[in-house]
Amino acid sequence: MQDEIEELGGKLISVSPEKPDKHKTEEAKDAQSIIASDIDNVFAKELGLVFSLSEELNKIYLDLGIDLADSNGNTEAELPMPATIITDKSGVVKHVFAKADHTQRMEPDEILEILKRI
Repeated sequence: MQDEIEELGGKLISVSPEKPDKHKTEEAKDAQSIIASDIDNVFAKELGLVFSLSEELNKIYLDLGIDLADSNGNTEAELPMPATIITDKSGVVKHVFAKADHTQRMEPDEILEILKRI
């Protein structure tokens, strides 16, 4: 998908609240990918995309081996909503996809269609 995005003049940039040494995704291992660390969710908060985990939910995360305090370097127990933001070359936002339900993501074909139009 990244190659197709770049063929259309785009660049895939992932933003994560994790500290750089905690990025675990395949993209983090791919030298072509850019993963920016949004420490303390500063950028996500500006976009209104942050939610706080309850103590109970944070405990469930810990029981699953997900230590947000360790990965994010703070004790806030906050996560950003997954979002896809498409801008033109000038940085003007052309499309936003953000859902509170983290299982809903923008379809890759839809991303490519939007890129073709801008």
